[in-house]
Amino acid sequence: MNGKIIISQRNYDRLFAYANAIDSEIAGLGDVEIIKDEEKNDTLKITKLFLMPQSVGGSHAYLSSEALARHMTANIKKKENSIHSLWFHSHHTAGVFWSGTDDETQRQHGGKFLLSIVINQQRQYKMKLDIFEPVRLELDDLKLEIIEDARNTKSVAEEVKKYITEQGIIFGRDGRAEKKEKNIWGKDIEYGESSHYNGYGEKVEGFKHEEDYSSRQWNS
Repeated sequence: MNGKIIISQRNYDRLFAYANAIDSEIAGLGDVEIIKDEEKNDTLKITKLFLMPQSVGGSHAYLSSEALARHMTANIKKKENSIHSLWFHSHHTAGVFWSGTDDETQRQHGGKFLLSIVINQQRQYKMKLDIFEPVRLELDDLKLEIIEDARNTKSVAEEVKKYITEQGIIFGRDGRAEKKEKNIWGKDIEYGESSHYNGYGEKVEGFKHEEDYSSRQWNS
């Protein structure tokens, strides 16, 4: 991609307002418009950010697969985008990085491209563009260019209250999840018998105790 990725000041502020509106992780979707200039460079403009019903906790945010299916069906009927090209989520107060769950979520997207942004409450972000057609490309550590100066985050608190359900993952004595969780595309997240995942979706072999990770440092 020879162009740039732009976002209005209003949507940029809204993005981080979501992260700071709740004391847990949070996730959402959005739309991206492709703008071609005279030299045929592609500029990606983030035009829309929104939440959907989801279950969240200090280390996860899962969108409701049923709500996502209804939303996509309604968009098809209205001849609007059925697959959104932007996925954002927060890591609460932790650093910004791609977890194993994030990588799998990106791979399972069904569109032509996906722009992913992970943020935190310190207004840090990491952004990646996955292109699926006509060839598979991954462009990481991209930067946003902020345009205009209109700010409006008043409705964020109301949106969070409407869509968010706080819920932790319940683990059994053997360390395995007692129920399956789904990623935002409705796919099961498999925990397996000998493979476990930490709070950021990273696969950990031979997991024994939560204390195994107490000394890990998450850096932006």
